[in-house]
Amino acid sequence: MKAVDFDLSERGAFSLLTWSVDPNHDSLWAVHSASDGRIYFSSCSEGRASSAHLLRFDPEEKRLWDLLDIGELADDPADSGRVPQSKIHTCLRETGDGFLYGVSHATAPCFGQKLFEVNGTFGDPIYGFRGAQMFRVKLATGRAEYVGLAVPHEGCRSMEIVERLNRAYLVSYPRHCLYEYDLSSRQSRLVGRIGTWGGFEIFADAEGLIYGSYDDGRFFRYSPDKDEFEDLTLRVPGIPGRERLYNFFFNAKKFRDDFICATGYYDGHIFRINPRAGVEPEIEDYGFGWPGGWNGRDWTPPYAQAPVLYRDRWLFYGCNTIWEPTNLVVLDTESGRREIVALLDFEDNPTAWLAEGTLGADGRTLYFAEVNMKAVPRLLLVDLESLDWRR
Repeated sequence: MKAVDFDLSERGAFSLLTWSVDPNHDSLWAVHSASDGRIYFSSCSEGRASSAHLLRFDPEEKRLWDLLDIGELADDPADSGRVPQSKIHTCLRETGDGFLYGVSHATAPCFGQKLFEVNGTFGDPIYGFRGAQMFRVKLATGRAEYVGLAVPHEGCRSMEIVERLNRAYLVSYPRHCLYEYDLSSRQSRLVGRIGTWGGFEIFADAEGLIYGSYDDGRFFRYSPDKDEFEDLTLRVPGIPGRERLYNFFFNAKKFRDDFICATGYYDGHIFRINPRAGVEPEIEDYGFGWPGGWNGRDWTPPYAQAPVLYRDRWLFYGCNTIWEPTNLVVLDTESGRREIVALLDFEDNPTAWLAEGTLGADGRTLYFAEVNMKAVPRLLLVDLESLDWRR
């Protein structure tokens, strides 16, 4: 663990946290507000050979710490010639015993290469990705520990931990399989394939049942105790007539046991999933994330991304047509009203994507893991008390 110099620049209700731990880093893909009051996030590379780092920001002390380099921790350096450990993708999970777990993902090319080839290098002992490496950090000390190879030869896009079983469940990429990783024995097991392009996110309910969606948006439920899949009648809400397209859910975020927010990949809806509603969960569809809806011409409506629930009522999230500047939107879940709060364009460097968001311990500050047009790693902070928005 080492201190990192940083800059925190204010833009009204918005602040930009920037730093440099690796010149090849270009994006953020995970952020977590921990029980210790600190903000943990990944500094990553989407397009250049590099190893992802886990950073910790202390809002009270105004200090930034570099906790780990996943390539170094897993003895898999970025200049090895293999697909590097370049990313930690929305896979930070805190456990009741005071640890923060995470796992790596792969999207950057091999050292010296310009293009990422995930399928052609699959399983290759010289060029291929070794697999998703798991780590954990003790919140009280900041000490990082290598936990093991959770998914061989593939990266990980989504992870849940069922604490009573001491097991992690992970969705692999590129094969979109569900894996089980036993945190005690540190053994990995392939459970089954759940998609071809879709099915890349899961969430767990209070009992430890795992939920996901297939490519066409149909929900499934997996019981770790029974080792059984169950197809549900639920579908990801979307545009009538497009049900068989790739409208699986993503951006799933658990705010309460009865409130998991998610968005539809192709049809741009934002909705609440309530696993406690009955035999099957219920969905409350809030409609299109974009306040203007869908124009009926574009292949997809604007994408809703990185939802954060504020005071059990308002959802703040990003929304954009992909790789166009992102808007911050607020949705009142009681009235259904949604409004654009701000265009996220700072220092002539617009936000291209919000990967994940979280609410700080102060109850008023949003933190977003961001991808921007100029590939500058930065964490976006929003002070909701000074932000101009209609309550």
